[in-house]
Formats: sequence, C-alpha cells, structure tokens
Amino acid sequence: ALNDLLLLIVVFVLAALLFVTVIKNSNRPVEADEAGEELTARSNRADLYRFVLKVADKQMILMGILFFVLIAVKFWLKQYDLLQDHIGAVYGAGYTDVHIKLWVYRAIILLAVIAAIFFARDVMKRRYKKIVILPLIMIGVFFLGNGVELVVQNYIVSPDELNKESIYLERNIELTKHAYGLDEVDIKSFSASSDLSASDIANNPETITNIRINDYSPTKKLYD
Repeated sequence: ALNDLLLLIVVFVLAALLFVTVIKNSNRPVEADEAGEELTARSNRADLYRFVLKVADKQMILMGILFFVLIAVKFWLKQYDLLQDHIGAVYGAGYTDVHIKLWVYRAIILLAVIAAIFFARDVMKRRYKKIVILPLIMIGVFFLGNGVELVVQNYIVSPDELNKESIYLERNIELTKHAYGLDEVDIKSFSASSDLSASDIANNPETITNIRINDYSPTKKLYD
C-alpha cells in the first residue's frame, strides 16, 4: 500500500511533469497558417505562459521548499513512532527498526532537505527537468528500504530472534516493570533444594506443568 511519503512524492512528480509540459508548450516554435490567425493565438498563449511562469517563480520556490521541509519534519517525527512499533517478539523498536527502518527515515530526511535547496536553485535557473530527480531518488530509497527491511527481518532476525532481539527484550521487560511499579521490588535469592521427591512433584502438578524447558515459538522457528 502507498504510505504518506510515496503518495506525496507521486503527486509532486506528477505536478512537476505537468509544469515541464507547460514549459515545453510555451517554448514550442509557432508556424503561421494561411489565415495567420492561429499564429497570433498561439503567440499570445506562449506570451501568457511565460508571464505566468515569471510571476509564479517565487511562489513555486516557496511551495516547493515548504513541501520538502514538511516531508523532512514528518519523517523526523516518525522516528519516534518506532517506539510503538511491533515486529516479531518485540514491542517497540527492535533490531530491524534500529538497524534498517530508522536509517531509511534519516536518509529520507536528508534527501528532503537537499531537495528543498536544489528545487529553489533549479527553478531560479530554469532547469525545470532536474526538479524531479531527487523526488525519484527518495521513492527509490523508500522501496529499497522496505525490501531490505523484509529480508533482514525474515532471514536474519527471525531465525535467531532470541540473540538478535535480546537487548530489546530486556528493555521491554525493564520498562514494563517500571510501568507497573515493579522496578522497586526487593529481589531475594533462595538456595536451590536438591531433596525434591516424587510426592512433591505429584502434589504440585500445576507448578510442574508450567515449567518451560524451551520457549516453543523460537525453538520451532529455529528447527523449521
């Protein structure tokens, strides 16, 4: 599905292509017909195009800069949304979020800032065709980042989830304890008893059956 970035940049690219088309039409050579009326009409349209474009330069620059700055701000804020993300066993930012998705967001932020500067420069120098280059690069980074994210999550993280996500799971546990006010609980160690008898096991079936040797979910994925 198209996310906000892709939708906004597609709209921008379409608008830029339309703008370039108008420029081409305004610069197209005019040929007179037998009556000479078409020559006059087309010449007047070309003059009007040039006048509108000349007046609209500053507005175009302002709107283009604002457009790219808003994209940069949007993805700056989206970095913090990763704290509420959920991929695999982790709630919040996990291995893939920190190592892939976060850097994709940062790349888009940097490209958006550069695009704002180059947009203003290209409009002032009438190099209208070049204003679509950086938006297309941003689209490419978006798709490439999503592809890399899927590969890393499915082929690197999921088969070794306990090791790859261990530090993030520890943070999950730590902050969950803090949220429920359990981070100040006194923890005491009890020495293990080696005199467990068969009758103790038989009299405590609920406790015994609740003991996990291995967590079945990552173990099943590992051996599959």
